[in-house]
Amino acid sequence: MAHLRAQGRPRLLLVAADADAPQTSDWDEDWIRLPARDDDVHARAAALETRGPQPSPRPEVKGDGRLAFDGRWVALSHTEEAMVRVLARRFGEVVDANSLASAAGERRLSPNAVRVHLTRLRRRVQSIGLVVRTVRGRGYVLDPEGPRAVARLAWSTLEGGAEVIAVGELIIDGPRHRVTLRNRPVELTPTEFAFLSVLARRAGQVVTHQMILEDVWGPGVENTEYLRVYAAQIRKKLGDHPPRLITEPRVGYRLVDPLVSSA
Repeated sequence: MAHLRAQGRPRLLLVAADADAPQTSDWDEDWIRLPARDDDVHARAAALETRGPQPSPRPEVKGDGRLAFDGRWVALSHTEEAMVRVLARRFGEVVDANSLASAAGERRLSPNAVRVHLTRLRRRVQSIGLVVRTVRGRGYVLDPEGPRAVARLAWSTLEGGAEVIAVGELIIDGPRHRVTLRNRPVELTPTEFAFLSVLARRAGQVVTHQMILEDVWGPGVENTEYLRVYAAQIRKKLGDHPPRLITEPRVGYRLVDPLVSSA
């Protein structure tokens, strides 16, 4: 295990039934408790593999109107350069719209102007293997192109986010990566934590298969078998107490607390 960690390769820990839950914090490490069905283990291993190794290149703003990344560069306008400088400084992290609106310095951009410049910036940086992603309700992030980068974004955003979500007696503490139900800890893997958080943010609403796959694993991942495996594991860990994780056949999932819903 140590040599895999040193190489930055994904690791799936097989945990004995009577062993304590491991404390994992790496985005490329997950675990499953035995006994477990072979197809569940294979599905979880495949989901972990999509995260892949973390890339080393970082974007560099040259100061002469160019943005360079991984041996390629693209020319930017003055405003685009100012905005991407903020995004590159926090590469892989969420940057709020207010920071981008004041990036140019001489005058604050309107929300509409920020969106217009971001649309142009997205087209330009795509040519050098970068994307500017929208994180709903939080801001924007500059990241390498590809589904593995989005999977990391989902994990790092949830782990390092500032939000605490409550659905009835279920509390999801983003900054501490901790979940409690009726004041008792619920041990979740990083992927289970991300899955449950996506549902909790939209408690009571149907969250489609595609929305969950994109938020947790990234675009390009279409295997809904991942969802079945993780939903089953989350249900088992939440036990018989609300909220309930409800399957909407062929559509998605809902997280529902009857007491909250009837209030």
